[in-house]
Amino acid sequence: MAMVAMGNGSGYFLSWSGVDRNNDVANKEWEMTAPDAATAEADAAIIIPQWEALTQCVTTTYFVALRMENDALVTPAAGERQTKAVITVRIDGSVEKATIEIPAPEETIFRALVGDDNKIVDVTNIALLAFVGNFNASAADKLFLSDGEHTDAILRGRKR
Repeated sequence: MAMVAMGNGSGYFLSWSGVDRNNDVANKEWEMTAPDAATAEADAAIIIPQWEALTQCVTTTYFVALRMENDALVTPAAGERQTKAVITVRIDGSVEKATIEIPAPEETIFRALVGDDNKIVDVTNIALLAFVGNFNASAADKLFLSDGEHTDAILRGRKR
């Protein structure tokens, strides 16, 4: 398995959203020919005003994204997306909580492979701590929870 740039070019896509007079949302997406992120961003800054000259919709958002795809996909033998591990975390500097859902979780993140403990997440699991650490302001700080928030603790987790 290798993750490779998706599409015909270097994997960059331009996505646009706008609203009409009824506040109905319209979405468009185009594959870009840009060879790198800087060129893709510069091209988007040219393309969006050209697009706006053609539509009465008002731009609400646009973004450029690099899409990668698995070039040798093999369907997993186990795991179903309907089964989730729901991790409850505390929002940094608050008593508020947030959740992180993991679809088709690895069985190894639970306290046991079978029985009642197979429904309770092991909050000391190294892989779980590493991923949730991406939401921690004082550690990796790579991801936000909703509304630009960070977490400072994993409180609990359950299989749902």
